[in-house]
Amino acid sequence: MKRDFDITLARKIRWYNFFKNLPGDLAHGLRKRYAPIRGNPPALIERGVTFIYPEYDFCWPPDVELGYNARLRANIAFAGSVTLGDDVVVGHHSILWAIGGGENYIKVGNGTGLGAFTVLMTRFHQYRRKDVRFTKQGPVEGKPIIIGDDCWIGIRSIIMPGVTVGKGAVVGAGAVVTKSVQPYKVVAGNPAKIIGERE
Repeated sequence: MKRDFDITLARKIRWYNFFKNLPGDLAHGLRKRYAPIRGNPPALIERGVTFIYPEYDFCWPPDVELGYNARLRANIAFAGSVTLGDDVVVGHHSILWAIGGGENYIKVGNGTGLGAFTVLMTRFHQYRRKDVRFTKQGPVEGKPIIIGDDCWIGIRSIIMPGVTVGKGAVVGAGAVVTKSVQPYKVVAGNPAKIIGERE
């Protein structure tokens, strides 16, 4: 049964990819129809949004669920289990990869915005051993990423595996978030540190 599901999903993604870069309202309608998502139809899927189908060991089939009025800007890439709440906006050229299977997933709460070029990845590569080439060390075990309601994740931010961003928090542009962020805190920098709080 799993094989049948994968074949069906692969076909749907192939059709979607055929329409993903075409301009115009008709192409937008076809993107919405063939996008491999669960939940509500998105309010917007701009050109170039990509759902990664696993051609390599590190990718998992996209299992994307969208809330009401979600908006996906151009050239976003999805892989693995990603859930976006109501009124979520994902900026162009963002990457949301819940790669590695198992408990790896990304969840974004209602009313949250992800700026352009934001990266959320649930695992990354090993690098500590000097006696083994970097490309041979493989990935670390993945951890989920959870972003609460009413958050703003600034342009070019990177959210690392295992991070939870609390309700109403703000992540400044270009931040690298390696630890969880408490609700309504404002963080910035690399690594991200608290620089303020929403009033």
